[in-house]
Amino acid sequence: MSNEPQDNQPRMRRATRYTKAQERRLAQSRADQKFYAQMFTVCGVLALFVIGLGLVAMNGVSTSEGNETLADMSVAWLGPFSKLELFGLALVVIIAILMYLRMRKRG
Repeated sequence: MSNEPQDNQPRMRRATRYTKAQERRLAQSRADQKFYAQMFTVCGVLALFVIGLGLVAMNGVSTSEGNETLADMSVAWLGPFSKLELFGLALVVIIAILMYLRMRKRG
């Protein structure tokens, strides 16, 4: 009879370790899903903002002085690239760096 509790102890420890590992994986999965949802939300809002800014830059905004409010944003600024293109590229690079740091931190 004294062998039964001893035999049961390793199983209980193994089951407890397995349960804790499952809980950790579930918590990490939830954190990842929350992060990706936030990242897609931010990307969507910023994409709409950039599209709106591009439309305003190309079509202009009607003002009493004229129609050239953001016209200089779509003119070549640094080489063949306009300010809008460079700001968009910088935004993509920043998001890529944030994603890389997040994946590196997890691993």
